[in-house]
Amino acid sequence: MNHEEAALEIITVLKASKLLNSIVVIGHRVSHGGGRFSAPAIINSGVVDDIKRISHIAQKKNPHNIMGIELMTKLLPSLPAVAVFDTAYHSAMPEKASVYALPKEIRDDLQIRRYGSNGTSLNYISCMAESILRRKQMVLRGQAKSSFSSNFIVIRLDNEPCITAIVNGKPVDTSAGFFPGGGLVSGSKIGSIDPAIISHIAKSKGITIEEAFTIIENDAGLKAISGGEEDIRVLIKRAKDNDIDSSLAVDMFVYKLAKEAASLLVACGGEVHALIFTNDLKDSNHELREKIMHYLSPVFRVQVCPSRNKQDGKESEGIISMKGKPTSTLILVIPTQEEAMISLECKKQMPHLFKSMERSSIRNFFLG
Repeated sequence: MNHEEAALEIITVLKASKLLNSIVVIGHRVSHGGGRFSAPAIINSGVVDDIKRISHIAQKKNPHNIMGIELMTKLLPSLPAVAVFDTAYHSAMPEKASVYALPKEIRDDLQIRRYGSNGTSLNYISCMAESILRRKQMVLRGQAKSSFSSNFIVIRLDNEPCITAIVNGKPVDTSAGFFPGGGLVSGSKIGSIDPAIISHIAKSKGITIEEAFTIIENDAGLKAISGGEEDIRVLIKRAKDNDIDSSLAVDMFVYKLAKEAASLLVACGGEVHALIFTNDLKDSNHELREKIMHYLSPVFRVQVCPSRNKQDGKESEGIISMKGKPTSTLILVIPTQEEAMISLECKKQMPHLFKSMERSSIRNFFLG
């Protein structure tokens, strides 16, 4: 089944369930908005063209996003659509964190900056974390609820992880860089790299810079260290069987995640109210969290509760830190729901389409 056949199947189900006519707008997640899009955009031909022009920055993702936009425009042409960009959330990052130390002319001309990634997910996670803290009626740093503030470090656990510091709902620094693969070691990507290495590979192997870049983009990361496997869940299982290469890959993955998270304590002004893990991997999440917290517990002076951790915090409102231990930092597990945030952004862009919804689930999503 190809993409169009899958979309037609969904439309058929919606028609049969008499739900198709209740849809007022289509929301599309787009990985990279470059310097052109710092907010969601109502989709038209000009917007699609602009997304295509910047898609070289996110070659593995944006083309698929464009395909989805064009496909739904073809199948449901009467419905308006909104593009929600993962990078838009990070446009609020301060320049001291987002600017690369390159000549200004080059930065401006080529729109080079730290764009971050997974902003739609991070926005949702931040909102939910604040909701949890408010619901628990926690008074942070002796503040009254009316002056509530929040410093979060969000660790996105998947095969392309990223870590972001969020202060009062706004990102202040992140591990991800100019393109989605920058930053941390991931499935097939090397992460941050000394740029001289790319030139050295090209010259030594007699290949072009583009070919060298393809190696660090597609054949590096966990895949390179383990000898071919890039799924961290598989590597954890192999490491338990004393596979040396898999053990090294897992150790590198965990250590570099923890090291980056600890460094973002600076971006939060030395105080973090919650360390937040997403739950994207489903399997092996609790094992990874335990390994990461082995490094982070001494830094943030908070311990993970083994039983809460194994349950992914499902019986404790997402909280997996040790019970009864006085600490200014919580450890949370929050499963992401990007679709909910995309729905909310659609409503913000086209509020007139939602006026008939007296108490929509979108409007009340974060109220408890």
